[in-house]
Amino acid sequence: MMLVNKLKSLDANTTSNQKASEDILDNPDFLNKYGDRVVGDWLVNNREIAKTLDLKYNINQTPDGELIEFGRQPSDLSRKASGRVALLATELQEKFYSEITEKYFDFISQLKEDGMYDLEVDLQDLKAKTIEKKVAIRGTGKDSVFGKDTSLELCEVVNLRKPYTVQKVKELVGAALAGRTGKEAAEQLVELAENAIDNQLESVITEIKSAESLMIEKIKVKVQKIDDPDERLETYESLKDEAKTIGRDKIAEKTKYWEEFRHKFTRYARLFEIGKGVNAIGSGPKAIKGIFLGWNIDWSRDNPMVPSAIVAKFAVANSQRLLKIPLSRRNEKEITVFNIVSSTMGMSDEERDLVLKNWKQITASASTEHTKRWIATGNILQAIYWYHGLLIDFTRRDGSREKGILMPRDFKVADSSKVIIPIV
Repeated sequence: MMLVNKLKSLDANTTSNQKASEDILDNPDFLNKYGDRVVGDWLVNNREIAKTLDLKYNINQTPDGELIEFGRQPSDLSRKASGRVALLATELQEKFYSEITEKYFDFISQLKEDGMYDLEVDLQDLKAKTIEKKVAIRGTGKDSVFGKDTSLELCEVVNLRKPYTVQKVKELVGAALAGRTGKEAAEQLVELAENAIDNQLESVITEIKSAESLMIEKIKVKVQKIDDPDERLETYESLKDEAKTIGRDKIAEKTKYWEEFRHKFTRYARLFEIGKGVNAIGSGPKAIKGIFLGWNIDWSRDNPMVPSAIVAKFAVANSQRLLKIPLSRRNEKEITVFNIVSSTMGMSDEERDLVLKNWKQITASASTEHTKRWIATGNILQAIYWYHGLLIDFTRRDGSREKGILMPRDFKVADSSKVIIPIV
């Protein structure tokens, strides 16, 4: 694996680094489509490193601020970044691998919670009973497993993933509050965030000024090659002014970014009080409710306010149970913090307080012993191209086992009369 090889190369000439890398070497490789997502997100928040590694990105504007994408499809980005990261100083390489590994595991954990992780087959004792079955994709007709049709089966299955009970949610809320009220916790968070942002902005400005001074010193040396004193002075003053202008522009740019981020985060921090209800998925009367459980922020980091390192946690009133959403997530196909902010703004304080009080009733339909789910069966190979779900090895009511793709809970068959016929 490339990750293992790169870490071994880092440790080749020293023995002190070898033990420090053992934990990372024991971890699974992130060189896959999910690793591409994680690496892309990390590079968005480490733009100078992205530029150094020549990993170009496009910038688009979204309602909640700046969206940066590494091309339209970040395919193989993790492999490219892992290959080029060897150009960085050892300290930055260690930062890259340790942070990527942590974020990768968090992302995979959330995908598994959502039932969307499809890189390995998940064993599930569903005891499925088929209620309805239809051919969804015609096979090639050849006498092999790859020539079979793909079917969609609506099955009654054991409900293996129920929402958290009201007792569990209250326990999580109590642990997050630690004796504080929701408002007190929010204000303490705002104060910590304000200080961290001030420190980060001060550090960035210091770096810019230091780079400006270094550039001016280089200019002094270079203009000595000019023989004419007047021309030398004029060139020096011109280039010095240009260096100072670049410095001022960079400071203005960074100040604007961090002040806008300060405003956005403090607004989110005060909206999301621990224990308060939210519209976690969707909006309006049909929205799936959730309870805010707090933020995961590592205050020991040099810059704890990097958006990808700030994670909002919500208990959800469906089989997902728990949502852990990085503040940096902006993919319109996924649940983002901004989505939840937008859909929750219309809820009154009374409505939000009632979510926890009525949690048992709200989660009743998702807490039944059995539920109905669509499963793609038959020719799974061609199904993977058309359907996105969880690869499973599941049991049927008669004790038999079969492989299939467990579709998301909100999956709907668009038109039962239509069948996909692949072109071969």
